[in-house]
Amino acid sequence: MQRKLFCCAIWAMSALAWALGVAAADSPDKPVRMIVGFPAGSGVDILARLAGQKLAETYGQQFVIDNRPGAGSNIAANLAAKAAPDGYTIFLGTVANAMLFAISSSAKRLRCRTCVNNSPYKASM
Repeated sequence: MQRKLFCCAIWAMSALAWALGVAAADSPDKPVRMIVGFPAGSGVDILARLAGQKLAETYGQQFVIDNRPGAGSNIAANLAAKAAPDGYTIFLGTVANAMLFAISSSAKRLRCRTCVNNSPYKASM
C-alpha cells in the first residue's frame, strides 16, 4: 500500500513539475484538465485534487479533475493520448501505464511534449 502511494506521489510531483514548466512561459489562459484513471475518493484522486487546488491557487486558473476509472486506468490514458497537444491536459496515471506506453502503439501519440526527466515515455503531458 505504501509503495502504491509512493508511486502515486511521484506521478503527482511529475505533473506539478510539468505545470510549473508550462507556467514559466505563460500563465494558462483557460482551465487545465487533469485526467485521473481512478474513481473519485481514491488515493490518486485525492492527490490530484490537492495538486489541482495548489496549482489553481498558484496560477489563478482552474484545474478540472476528470475521473475516468476502468481497465487499469487505460481508459483515461487513451483519452489523454487523444487530447489536443495544446498543453492543457495532464494525465495522472501509474507505473503500469508507463510500462504499457513503452510497449504499445499508443506511445507514438504520447511523445514527450514537455519532459521533466527527458524520458521518451512520459505519461504526464
